[in-house]
Parts: sequence; C-alpha cells; structure tokens
Amino acid sequence: MAFEFSVFDAYSDGDNIWFVAIEYNALWRKSLIDDTLEYVGSFPNENMFQWRLYTSVCEHDGKLYFIPASAYEIGVYDMVEKKFSKINIGIDKEENDVSEIRYAKKYISAFIIDNKLVMLPCCYDKVVVYDLVTEEMQTDSSMVEALREKYTETITSAEGVFYLCWNARRIDKDSVIFDLHSNANKFVKYNVRENVWEEYEAGEKKFSYNYIEYHDGEVWLYDDKKMLLVNCSMRSDAYKIFNLPITKGDMLISNMFVYGDCLYFLSASGESVIRFSIKDRTFEYVEELVSKELSFSSVAVKNNNRLCLYAPMEQSFVLYQDNKWRFLPCEINQENMIRVKDKAYLEMRQDGKGIVTEGMACGIEDFMRVIQYEGLLQRENNKNDISTGLSGRRIYDYLINEN
Repeated sequence: MAFEFSVFDAYSDGDNIWFVAIEYNALWRKSLIDDTLEYVGSFPNENMFQWRLYTSVCEHDGKLYFIPASAYEIGVYDMVEKKFSKINIGIDKEENDVSEIRYAKKYISAFIIDNKLVMLPCCYDKVVVYDLVTEEMQTDSSMVEALREKYTETITSAEGVFYLCWNARRIDKDSVIFDLHSNANKFVKYNVRENVWEEYEAGEKKFSYNYIEYHDGEVWLYDDKKMLLVNCSMRSDAYKIFNLPITKGDMLISNMFVYGDCLYFLSASGESVIRFSIKDRTFEYVEELVSKELSFSSVAVKNNNRLCLYAPMEQSFVLYQDNKWRFLPCEINQENMIRVKDKAYLEMRQDGKGIVTEGMACGIEDFMRVIQYEGLLQRENNKNDISTGLSGRRIYDYLINEN
C-alpha cells in the first residue's frame, strides 16, 4: 500500500534528493544511487499533519534550512550530525493561527546571500535576514508596507489579500527580482545588502504576471491568464511578447525556470513540459514526456548538470541528464508511513487531544512511550470522573461561575 504526497521544493546533494512532503511533517531522503526512500524524521514542535509546513529549502555548510509557510519557525536539518533544530522568527506557536492567510503562507522564496538566509514574505509582513555565522536576525517591514499600500486595489490572489512575493529569482550577488501578484505589469528588484528596492514596468498595462526569470541581463515574465511570455530589460522600456504554443486549451503553469540556455514551463494540467530556446526564440514540447501527459509540481532542482522535477500523480521524480529522462518512483510504503503516524499519535496523546484518525497505526515503541507518559494517568482519571455522572454538575458550575 502506497501513500500519496506532494512536494513544493527539494534539494539535491548529488547522491540524494531531500524534501518535505506538503501533507506531512516529515523529511524524506530519496537516494539517486539505489532508489531507496528513507523517512529521516520530523521537525520538533510542529504539527505532524499541518498542510504545507515548509516551502523552499536552502543549503549552507551541510545544513538544510526549510522556509516556513504554515510552520511557525524555520526548520533546520544537519546532514552531517543528523540532527533537527529550529530557528524562531518572532512568532509564538500559539500565535500561529493558520486560518489566517498571513500565517498559512508566510514565506515562499528564500536565498543564501553573503552567509545570510534571506526570506522574502508572501503574505507575512516582514523580510527576514538571518546571519548563519553570528546567528543574529534582522527583520524589516518597510518594503512590504509600501508595496501593499500601493497595490492593494489591484491584488489578484484568490484569498483577496496582498501577496508580496511568491516567486523570486536571484540576479547577482546582492539582489533578487520578483513579480507582484497584482493587476499591474510590474516587477521589483530588491537589493538585500542595502535594503532598497526599485519597481520596473514590463509589457502592457493589462498584463499580470505569475512567474519571473532572469538570464544574461534579460528578464522573462509569464502571464498565466493570457498565456503570454514577456521579455524585457531593466535598462530600457522595450519589450517583446511571445505566445506559448498551447494545444489543449488553457494550460496551468506550476513553474517557469532557466536550465542551460532554455526556459522551461512545467504544466500542472497534463500538458507536460514546454521548452523555449532563449537563443533561437522558439518553443518546443519535450517530446520524451508529451505522450505521458504528465502534471508537475513546482519542484525544479538543478545540480551537477542534472535537472530533477516531480510528478505528483505518478508519485515519481523525473530526472533529466545527458539528454535523457528517467523516472524515479517515490512511493511512501506502509512501514515508513507507520513511523510518521507513530509520531503524530504520540504528539496528540501528549497534547491531551485524545484524537486519533481512523486507521492510524501505532508501533509498539511509541505505544509504550504513550502509556508511560506522566500526564496520561491524570487525564484518564479525569475522564473517569466525567463518566461517573459528574459532567452535568460541571457544566452547571461552569455556567454559574461564568455569569
């Protein structure tokens, strides 16, 4: 029996692919050598089944940094020491109400710049810069506040809230660019070192961009609604428009990125992969994948002249190397899933929630830890009190005391 999962981003060290499933608080390692899938562990003090805990992942000095979307802290995994840790960004766990979009989609894009972890907010209100050497953290909300005030009337998000940055790209050692999710043909250049930003206009006024890329001084923007690719420069107002060769009606793009001298468009709606030659200005479908009508998530990992994508419906990574594509099935088997559910079971019991999803199995090791938990006996005694006919009296006393 296999368990489905999705992946937002991943990191490859050359021999392995490291990723967190969107559906579970679980770090996985997929071996590129023997194709095995290993459950590495779970991030401490985060919900086991919270949707999209983390988005982007960055690597620095043997450590993986997982960027919080619905999680309340940065997740860290040391690949050498094989240990988990967390970095607080000024949010308490109790404060982290993910029913509010600002907490559910805090950060998406992040970069390692000058030994600093830089996180650009999606719906949260602060840019975070964490020094990986000194462990000092700086936050700033000036850019978020300025752009939110300016573009609130033109937002395009389904939730009706301002998204600062979903998709950013690094352009030099100090700066990144990102498109604004609004009905405004704008993108922003942000200099991290100086904490300054500059707006640029690209294409026609009615254009609204979803993805952005940068290659050899050129900026590429994609309008998903109009299925248009816009090419421009930050040195002039000139621009060019290209129509994607869509053959099956609307095409939902899950990511656009540069690999080699080409732009790649990943489809989330079964159109597979479209490749655009930046040199020749021509489109083509990736023939090896077209017949499979694959849908892709946003994963695009580039390492050692190798490209790795993820096809969630097939539960498989798709690897491109030496002009060849190969599939790496990535099914979570029952043994691994039981280990994940063991963690969730123990967490819920220790939190006093007393709720276990039907069908959730618990291994004997975690079961013994549960029944030995010091708070369990008192809670069970409390339950017995309720079952002996005292619940009505407690409700009555509560109402009297409240009034």
